[in-house]
Amino acid sequence: MKNNEEYSLVENLFKEQLGLIKDKDLKEKVVNCWISAIKKGNWRIKELENIPFTLVLNGRKTDITLVEHTKAVTMAAYNMAKSEERSYGKRKDYIAVNYDYLVAGGLLHDVGKLIEMESDGKGYFKKSKSGDALRHPIYGTAFAYAEGIPERILNSIATHSTEGESKPRTKETRLIMHADFAFYESINEPF
Repeated sequence: MKNNEEYSLVENLFKEQLGLIKDKDLKEKVVNCWISAIKKGNWRIKELENIPFTLVLNGRKTDITLVEHTKAVTMAAYNMAKSEERSYGKRKDYIAVNYDYLVAGGLLHDVGKLIEMESDGKGYFKKSKSGDALRHPIYGTAFAYAEGIPERILNSIATHSTEGESKPRTKETRLIMHADFAFYESINEPF
């Protein structure tokens, strides 16, 4: 699937982040997960740059897109891990991070939103019928599982949100989860 136009377009959207993944097979699986979700959600790749990252923002619409949010969360989690490394350097047992898994998890944490949302036909978006049934962490995990993504990354997708509150989380998941909540909460102020 790597040489087709869809692959190239998705790869281009996340070029900087995908460039941080050393494992070429994993990188390909991440892109293929996005392509599968795009197809299942009946999106065109060019629409991705208009899909909001959330429908729930204190009653306001947002122009922050899913693609922008995905990049921001991925890079924030990555930079937090690098900061820990610089700050706590010699304590490897506390700071050990699999950067390939961290970046892949960041890129896939919200891919299920492509199933959870749909166009409202009026220029914005709404929750889909599928979104009424299940939330994005479950859909995203299903796509990643079908692609053969490692379980530690599945953990990041499945437990980065409220669904994971009583579940064990990997270090990579915790970094992604905190980056995700920091971005959401910082723009979702009540006043």
